[in-house]
Amino acid sequence: MASDTPKGSTSEVGRLDLEIGRREHRSLGLGEARATGQQEDVAGAAGGAVRYVPLLGIVTQSRSAYRAATILSRKWNMLARGLALLVFAAVAGCSSTLIPNNPIEPPLTSLSLNEPRTIALSRFRIQTNQGTRAFVSTQYRGQRPMEGWHAGREYPIATQTLTAELQSLGVRVFDSTEGVLAPGIREPLDFLVSGTVQPIRYEIHDLAAGNYSEAHYRLNLTVVDARSGETVWEGESEAQGLRMNDPPIMSIWMQASIARNEDRVAHLLITNAFRSMIRPHTDELRRIFATRPQQP
Repeated sequence: MASDTPKGSTSEVGRLDLEIGRREHRSLGLGEARATGQQEDVAGAAGGAVRYVPLLGIVTQSRSAYRAATILSRKWNMLARGLALLVFAAVAGCSSTLIPNNPIEPPLTSLSLNEPRTIALSRFRIQTNQGTRAFVSTQYRGQRPMEGWHAGREYPIATQTLTAELQSLGVRVFDSTEGVLAPGIREPLDFLVSGTVQPIRYEIHDLAAGNYSEAHYRLNLTVVDARSGETVWEGESEAQGLRMNDPPIMSIWMQASIARNEDRVAHLLITNAFRSMIRPHTDELRRIFATRPQQP
């Protein structure tokens, strides 16, 4: 006997019931599987497999990841800008606070002599010709050698600096000449002071960070009893540092500016070398100068 039910209606009803059951089951506990992106396999009445892919969860996760990546990118951009400003401020600070003149040594106190002593100071000369001079600039992209110093050549800025330093100690200083050192003229003198100066290195910098001179000097000093000719004290000291050029030196052909700025930095370093040399021996020198040399 033929049935009124059309062919395949049992399968359609089974699929409908299965879909309803799947929806109820999903509403009861499959939200977590959808959030984690897992797949759900459901067996159909016809023996086929229906695969469910939670696209909504994937889209939600993608949007959240995009927002997080955008926020992180903005934070990195802000950090990079902050670092750039910090570097710029540091470079600007270097040109205004780190490169300026090296500090000068504190002045020496007076030797507190009961009676002022008279000293003849010999003119200071270059010790050797081994010192190096160079011009460093962004234009030459490195160092460009310059003419160095000549051994035995007088170095006036050293004589001027030492004269002022000795006078500040309460000593009467006279420029030593051939006539002053003659035996007949030595009697009013108490001591003879001589020495040499050695510019070890002198560099002129014309860079984006600033226009300055950097140098390294060595100073030797000898004190001799003017009447006996005996050496009563010797000392040696070095100093190095830098000073802003005034006026700026932008070429090795600016001879006048080079000479002026070399004198400025040499005065600074020779002063520091002398003060650092004398300071530890102030008591010793006070005893030496306090005793007037006896007539041999």
